[in-house]
Amino acid sequence: SNNKELEWITLPKSITKICINAFNNNKNLTRIVIPAGVTIIDNDAFYNCSNLNRVTCYANNPPSTPIIEGYENDPWIGSGREKATLYVPKGSLNEYEYFSYITSQKVIKFPYSRFKEIVEMDEDTGISPSFIDNNDHIISTYNTIGVKTRSTTNGLNIIKYRNGSTKKIIK
Repeated sequence: SNNKELEWITLPKSITKICINAFNNNKNLTRIVIPAGVTIIDNDAFYNCSNLNRVTCYANNPPSTPIIEGYENDPWIGSGREKATLYVPKGSLNEYEYFSYITSQKVIKFPYSRFKEIVEMDEDTGISPSFIDNNDHIISTYNTIGVKTRSTTNGLNIIKYRNGSTKKIIK
């Protein structure tokens, strides 16, 4: 994989499959956003991405993994998922928690349930309340065309925090 330097990525909506070894050994990767159309996450896609801490998956049904002899048939092996939060669409929590499948060698039980936690996103916005960090101070707000505003408005807002981070928030 040539993706070793990525710290975070939002995959394009046109993606339907995350290929084998796509992010393999990327220890810099901390966040990934997976679009709703992804139905397959191939073997070892996130192998050894040990700093992963946030996965947002918009697929209502958990993406599956093709069964290949000689592989663990779990794309999240070594991904650090035990420390990561998985964000899923509202109403799909049980699908992700209890997702499993059978290989010729064994039953792969609940690969998504091994995440530290699974959180449902807000139905209307697709944003979890935990994305908003109220512990840091806002220093400025902007509208979608980059004009500074006095406060947040209805719709999309760009928020700049004292710690230097910037977030997009829908109000």
